[in-house]
Amino acid sequence: MQEDFLHFLWKFRKLDFPGLQTSCGQSLFIIDPGHHNKLSGPDFFNARIRLNDQLWAGNIEIHVRASDWYAHNHERDPNYENVILHVVWQEDIPVINIAGHAIPTLEMRTMLRPDSLRSYRELMKVRSGQFINCDKQIGTISTFALNAWMERLFFERLIEKVSQIESLLPVCNSDWEAVSFLILLQGFGSKINKENFSELGRKIPYQVVHKVKRAPAKLEAILFGMAGLLDESDPLDSYHQSLRTEFDFLAHKFNLKQASRKKVEFFKLRPMNFPTIRLSQFASFWCDAKNSFEALMSESRYGSLEKMLSAKASGYWDTHYVFGKESKRKPKKTSKAFIEVLVLNAILPLKFAYSRYRGIDQNEKILSLVRSLKPENNSVTRSYAKLGINAASALESQALLQLYKRYCLKHRCLECSIGHFLLQDK
Repeated sequence: MQEDFLHFLWKFRKLDFPGLQTSCGQSLFIIDPGHHNKLSGPDFFNARIRLNDQLWAGNIEIHVRASDWYAHNHERDPNYENVILHVVWQEDIPVINIAGHAIPTLEMRTMLRPDSLRSYRELMKVRSGQFINCDKQIGTISTFALNAWMERLFFERLIEKVSQIESLLPVCNSDWEAVSFLILLQGFGSKINKENFSELGRKIPYQVVHKVKRAPAKLEAILFGMAGLLDESDPLDSYHQSLRTEFDFLAHKFNLKQASRKKVEFFKLRPMNFPTIRLSQFASFWCDAKNSFEALMSESRYGSLEKMLSAKASGYWDTHYVFGKESKRKPKKTSKAFIEVLVLNAILPLKFAYSRYRGIDQNEKILSLVRSLKPENNSVTRSYAKLGINAASALESQALLQLYKRYCLKHRCLECSIGHFLLQDK
């Protein structure tokens, strides 16, 4: 038995009504279960109950065993002085408060509806080969309930990304252009080089980036140099030499210092995702005058954002993926799939964070934009699709990733709207 299940039972009144009694034989009627407190202190604040014919208002504390009251030292804690009812699964001992007064106790195991306990045990049962706890039942969820939960999960995931952006504001002296430089550079790193590109961005003072903002060749030299891609003692070819010469000049001019760090990764990447290609594309994108921070934030049409984020690596990379090794000619432009990921993981969080900063509600525009993006195709979305839960857009695929990583993997069924629906439906 888990305490969070007892919280669920109390909060949603999944007990036998009428006929509730305390262990001392007092009739009990729950008028208001109170406000669920997830911080320190009693579990539910400002509840209202009737014991026999007397109305009581105060707090509710819930434990698996009554003796947990003493294990947690509540009998000496003034925060628990106003507890009017102790709700437990098993009353193994009577309890008193700090004033020495006995606290009425409701023992749930004698009052719980049998079908509720069966549903809970079935939901929490971990079976071999299962994808999620409710894989046999999730298909019964109503479309309305599922869609409402998906939208909430999407914003929950979005806010997690926004928290990183907001943490950068003080570091960047509230310069949103500097923040967007870091977030978009990180986005160009994708999954493998995300952290490496993020660290790279933080090592370059934004004042330097701003001074070379209209010179992609200079920014490319700085990015390659600070990423350690120009460190070879002998130049690999003339372009490599020209970048190194440019970087040496700019590093001296702006006092740029390379700190010890992990090298960018090439391993397990397709050539189009090599950090050499992505850094050159980013320099081209960032130095394009039409791609100002204000323009990116004000644009809500995906087609226009796609044009802004369509960036081509410099000419050398038409015939190279790495320095010094020629390849078949192919212009290295950001693909539509890459741009969609960039909008999802960088542009949308930036838009949401910036609108919150300005106190403007942009939720509907953000929802409209994310619904215009194709759903992601990965092992998680494919597994949900096998259970009948299909993602119609990027909103649903992002929501399913949040559902799986934050709830299903951690067996947080009692904090999930799907789990609530399955348990309340019994």
